[in-house]
Amino acid sequence: MQREEQVGKNLQQTDWPPRWVTEGSAYFLQNAIINSGDFSKYANWRMIAVGDYIKREGITSEFVTDFMDLRHYSDNWDSFNGDWNYFLGARIVETLVAIKGPGSIIDFYKLMGQRMGFENSFKNVFGVSYQDAVPIIAKAIADNWVTKS
Repeated sequence: MQREEQVGKNLQQTDWPPRWVTEGSAYFLQNAIINSGDFSKYANWRMIAVGDYIKREGITSEFVTDFMDLRHYSDNWDSFNGDWNYFLGARIVETLVAIKGPGSIIDFYKLMGQRMGFENSFKNVFGVSYQDAVPIIAKAIADNWVTKS
């Protein structure tokens, strides 16, 4: 579903979503679909799935900001433990869905598939530049991670 709008279109690297968007979308949607009728189960799964990892690794807004930096396209986010693409990626996607709704993620993929690029697609869907959104998202995630996991 995620790649349908992009496969076979000879896109540039910046037209593809960062690795954390792809993995985080899948990880977030898995929990959202399985536990769609019960928020407490959703929240519990969310905590269990990453709880020990959070305790081991901790998280700060600086870490999230660095993680979201698009300079990591050059190594496909391989400089981070791969688990972050799932756990932190899901939190970022969850934040974006909370802001604009679940359809926003599909719209985001569609625009990237039309060669709008990641940053232009982000601005078009979410109404703010990616660079302006990163520190706000990073702070919200880090604050929530510390208090609620």
